[in-house]
Amino acid sequence: MRESIKTIQTNIKDNTYKKNKNENISSFNKKLDIILPGENDGYRVFYLNDQEDKHTYTINTNFKTGNIFSTFSEKKGKNVNKINEIKERKFLKLLLKIKNGLPIQRKNALKQISIKANEFGPNLIFHHVLPLIMDPTLDSHERHLMVKVIERILLKLKSLIRPYISKILLIILPLLIEEDNFARIEGREIIASLTKAVGVATMITALRPDIDNIDEYVRNTCARAFSVVAISVGIPVLLPFIVAVCKSKKSWHARHTGIKIVQQIAMLMGNSLVPYCKTFLGIIKHGLIDENIRIRTITALTVANLAEAVFPYGIRIFDNLIDLLTEGIKFPQKKLSSAFLKAVSCIIPLLNSSDSSNYCSVILSLILEKFSTPDIEIKKIMLKIILFFCNANLDKTDYFLKKIYYSFFSCFWTKNTIKNNSIFYFLKKATISFSEKV
Repeated sequence: MRESIKTIQTNIKDNTYKKNKNENISSFNKKLDIILPGENDGYRVFYLNDQEDKHTYTINTNFKTGNIFSTFSEKKGKNVNKINEIKERKFLKLLLKIKNGLPIQRKNALKQISIKANEFGPNLIFHHVLPLIMDPTLDSHERHLMVKVIERILLKLKSLIRPYISKILLIILPLLIEEDNFARIEGREIIASLTKAVGVATMITALRPDIDNIDEYVRNTCARAFSVVAISVGIPVLLPFIVAVCKSKKSWHARHTGIKIVQQIAMLMGNSLVPYCKTFLGIIKHGLIDENIRIRTITALTVANLAEAVFPYGIRIFDNLIDLLTEGIKFPQKKLSSAFLKAVSCIIPLLNSSDSSNYCSVILSLILEKFSTPDIEIKKIMLKIILFFCNANLDKTDYFLKKIYYSFFSCFWTKNTIKNNSIFYFLKKATISFSEKV
């Protein structure tokens, strides 16, 4: 009996509370209508409900482009008056203008999104933009525009985008290995902006699982991303991490990725790498005698890239490596031998005339043994070396060039080499230099 009386009392209290609350809200709304301008004055009034649903967005991978913009075709009802849905409709209108609008509309919409990025919030923006970029029906130009939207909002949102870094990198990393040069530049700019927005520690945490991934494609994109991060924040900041990765003993995949990072840095920086070249060479030098063939190959190619980057400087840096690299040319594996041969061909132009003439006999005799190889890449490297020795005024070259004269024409002037455009340019230049020298 007592329990039933208590329940009745609580129900009465709840009803009276709700009644008083509704009366207070209606009276408060009337007072506001008197004070504030209304719809007659050109303003729009929104009445909020007691319990407003809080929107949480999740990225859905099973979608179509039409589903993203389907809210425009829905009829206006009670739910449209909610603040979150009004904000969502406003953002989608701007996104649609960027995707399908005229250049002037597109420019204004991009400006509006970048200005109001904090107002829209990262949850709403990435909920719509990331699935749209992954849509297979999008052409390259439309995808470029969506990537541009991400680029504009990165520095505005700053640390707010940390929960979405892995999803952003999933879309941006493939741009780094695109055939189109502009796409690669765009990808590098976004990763640089992302690093400045969230910091180095967050980027290392996001990219760390890909360092020792089994898939070479993933490791390649990871190495390119780390090289961009290193250049954007400064090499001394990321140097301890690169040293730790290059000397990892847990797996050869991690060492391979670390050396690949150094290679990509050399390719991007060019002559500005000169102050760090000796440090990088000390980090990766152990890879030339590694037990794994892939590590030795990538190390030799990285040495070649470092030599190309610092040309015409860095003579003393590479002095100790030439003997080791010339021994590596004798390896029977084609890829390994061509990598060491490429490293030698890049280091020789850095040497003095006296040192070059000393190594001339050794290198040309090793090249002569490989003249009959069908590999186009090795032939291209050999042509570069012959071209260098023909143009350089060295003492001992005349005898050795005459020695390989007949073998040169019989091995290089074949149908396969003449048809190949990539090698024919070097073949033509080498032949002209040969004729002038001999």
